[in-house]
Amino acid sequence: MKKIVLSLLLALIYNALCSQDLINSNDNNTSRKKENYTHFRIAVAGGYSHRIINRHIRKDGFNYGLESNYYFNQYFGIGFNYSAGHFNSSDEFFGKTRIQHFVPTFCTRMFDQKKGGLLTNVGIGFIHYIHKHKGLSLTQYGWTSRYYSDSDMGLCALFSIGYDVPFSKTMAVFFQTSFAVGLSELINDVTGWGRLNLSIGLRFAK
Repeated sequence: MKKIVLSLLLALIYNALCSQDLINSNDNNTSRKKENYTHFRIAVAGGYSHRIINRHIRKDGFNYGLESNYYFNQYFGIGFNYSAGHFNSSDEFFGKTRIQHFVPTFCTRMFDQKKGGLLTNVGIGFIHYIHKHKGLSLTQYGWTSRYYSDSDMGLCALFSIGYDVPFSKTMAVFFQTSFAVGLSELINDVTGWGRLNLSIGLRFAK
């Protein structure tokens, strides 16, 4: 997990440097031209989610989420990312798990959004873990089954890369791959908070 977090930080630095090179490559007349990019962007998406419990155990599920961005210029911006992953088991004793994260992000984009663009988001925020399962409880009448709910919250790191394919001036189809890892796993030896998402959705830009 430490290698993953280090990779996320390196990805942030790399994308910032690449975007800065694109800015420096423009001549002085660019600033006097009319802006041909959008500032505000919001997207909703959903799809496949892969939970990384440990080195040998994986779990498949689905995800849905919301992403919003505000770009200061053609290349840099800030944003917010929310996503929830759901993982069910056919065995009630293993139960259902929901992992959601709330992450403010630093954003970069490589091309004009109106023509389609490669987008990246990197950030650190909060992750919320909820697990509901069926268990046995000893009462005065003997063993009975009941439902239990466990929850926890901690810090997480997020990295995502996506691409917008516009079909109108303001709308586009949005493809994204994202990875979130719970930083609390590194501190408290908690496992199973990491998620890999493959999503598709709609984007609105203005």
